[in-house]
Amino acid sequence: MHSDAAPIRRDLIHFPLRKRVAGHVLGVVAIGLRILSKCRMSSVECRMEGKSPKEVRSVEWKKNPPSPCPLPQEREEQEQAQDQEQEERVRNEKGMEEKSAPPKEMQSAECRVRNEDEKRSALTLPSPPGEGMTRATKRVMILEPFGLGDIISFEPLIRELKKRGYEIVLSGRSSWKALYPQDEQLKWIDAVLPWSSVSEEKKYRLKDYRSPEFREYIGRLRSEAKGAIGLDTRGDIRSVVVLQMARCRQVFALENYLGSNLTITPGAAKRVKFEHELHRWQLNLRFLEVLEPGFDAGKVSGPFFGHLAKRTQEKQKKIGLIPVAPWAGKLWEPKKWKSLIEELKAQGREVIGLCGPGQTQLAKQQLNSEVPVKECGSIESWAEELNQCGAVVSLDTGPMHLADALGIPTIALFGQGKLPLWAPSDPKSCVIWHRSEADFVLCQPIDENTEKALKSMRRIETGEVLGKLTL
Repeated sequence: MHSDAAPIRRDLIHFPLRKRVAGHVLGVVAIGLRILSKCRMSSVECRMEGKSPKEVRSVEWKKNPPSPCPLPQEREEQEQAQDQEQEERVRNEKGMEEKSAPPKEMQSAECRVRNEDEKRSALTLPSPPGEGMTRATKRVMILEPFGLGDIISFEPLIRELKKRGYEIVLSGRSSWKALYPQDEQLKWIDAVLPWSSVSEEKKYRLKDYRSPEFREYIGRLRSEAKGAIGLDTRGDIRSVVVLQMARCRQVFALENYLGSNLTITPGAAKRVKFEHELHRWQLNLRFLEVLEPGFDAGKVSGPFFGHLAKRTQEKQKKIGLIPVAPWAGKLWEPKKWKSLIEELKAQGREVIGLCGPGQTQLAKQQLNSEVPVKECGSIESWAEELNQCGAVVSLDTGPMHLADALGIPTIALFGQGKLPLWAPSDPKSCVIWHRSEADFVLCQPIDENTEKALKSMRRIETGEVLGKLTL
């Protein structure tokens, strides 16, 4: 008998039907925006090169053929009539411009230079990625409005893009800006995307999408996206829509939402295959393989932030504990934290609790012991505290990924999180998990799945953690 608790595939996170339908509705919107973008580029080419709309559209259709279904005869006749009218209008306008234009020798040098620049700009628009891309066209826009672990996973991709001369526009939460200092190749834009809120009520409030802040954000993206290729490496159709709104000349997206059954609508973007055996940072590198044929991602190391990694000693005895996560389904039992702390103290090790802004009280409740708790309010303060630790024991949370990316041995306690997608990458780090049981399922981190996820966390024992702690 079929059970609702057991999905068809245990390696997929399953979203309800209503969210999948909503995703495809947004997919249709993205397709519409993509078509509008192509029409806009065709219009620019038409003006710059003196071609008729029909000639430009014919070239575009050869590059990107439309649906194989033939149009009705009546529709073809209407389009032919429209083309004739448009061509007649263009000829009339061109004739009027020739009559009113001054002799060529009287045009200023400045005007001639500007016209040539515009023509060269238009000619670079249709060039496909990875094939004869010039310095001016090697520009990417990356959108990642979510958590610390997400934005950390981009470090290898950004490192390799820079090596290959790309200009990068990266948009994420302002809190994470210190991870990627801006330079001549990298520009950061603070993300203003309401759906990145942890509150389900705030994600889709219409007034937030009509706000001046949101419109200004789209305007900033649009001003930076000229000639850029948009990358959505989490397979989020909402990000695809925003990248299309920003008028990226082409958009690439992961084929599904990070290994779930929520898929990107065909035609909304160029889709990149999701591979279940890869870490998130390795999936991100798949996009560079598309941009640069022949690129070998297997030679690239995991995330590392050298400008933040400032460990004073190699063998510190201090153990950092990160007992708080953004979702209750990731928490470990307080009695087990207490047992771990007692064992560590008995071994003569110093123990400190670490948490984010406003989490001190919850951290103390979880640790259930008299240990100091340090609240870290920024990337810099997190790095300062983590660099003083010889090892870190953490839940599946953003600071766990930061500790790992600073080269600190990290023991990650996992319940329902998808692996190896979110596993730490440093050879000195490891994961403790229990997923072989018949009742284990991957699930979306929402309130209704909390108890289901906690069942896996309860199976992790103190002795397993102590066995991994070797300094």
